[in-house]
Amino acid sequence: MFSTSVGAFTLSPLKAGSTVAIITPMLLSNVPASVHERNKCIEKSTLDIVGYNRLLDFHKSSNTDGLCVLGTTGEAAQLSMEERAVIISETVKSCKNHIPFMVGTGTSCPAQTYELTKQAYELGADAALVVTPMYIKPTQKGLINHFTELATALPDMPIVLYNVPSRTGVDMSPETIGILSKIPSIVGVKEATGDVSRVKKLRAVCRDNFLLWSGDDGTGTLRLRLRLRLQKNIFIYFTSQ
Repeated sequence: MFSTSVGAFTLSPLKAGSTVAIITPMLLSNVPASVHERNKCIEKSTLDIVGYNRLLDFHKSSNTDGLCVLGTTGEAAQLSMEERAVIISETVKSCKNHIPFMVGTGTSCPAQTYELTKQAYELGADAALVVTPMYIKPTQKGLINHFTELATALPDMPIVLYNVPSRTGVDMSPETIGILSKIPSIVGVKEATGDVSRVKKLRAVCRDNFLLWSGDDGTGTLRLRLRLRLQKNIFIYFTSQ
């Protein structure tokens, strides 16, 4: 995820640059019992907390601009609320005031989305990444209502919109994103349409300090030419090998 913006935020520590969608490592059933013991946090959970903290340490030492925790890459749909709490708490403990991070909290159910976002807020996450409701294909007015109600219910939680129509079945239009960008706690959007021309459209309708993330790998290079900065730790890591 690469992002760019103009101006500065007062609500959110998120910033332009590279935000890495981090995985949630799991333990295999056949690893030694001693390894499970070191990772023990929840009964019968296979979360690899030791491995997860190694990942966090790598990104801190690599000066990564931001992290996305419990997104699709982080196996969020497979984790319980208790497991989510462990991952968020470990991230807060390791990264708070070092690397800003957002937590994936979007679902098809508004009530569940609220509960996941509230949990992330209460545990100290810097922002919530909220995908459009998948499969049910809400109208643009429905999307505006959905995100407005969430922002109103949790006014102190920075929210990043997530538009990935190839996965959800609904495309949030630039005009809709522009309307939502006027809400102070909605601080940016992760755009994964693959349509590079939307960057200019979004810049025209969104407020000046609204963050835009590119969430589409296939058009990442083109978006970099539109002043989306290169991921620092990728450059550092591969040029040092």
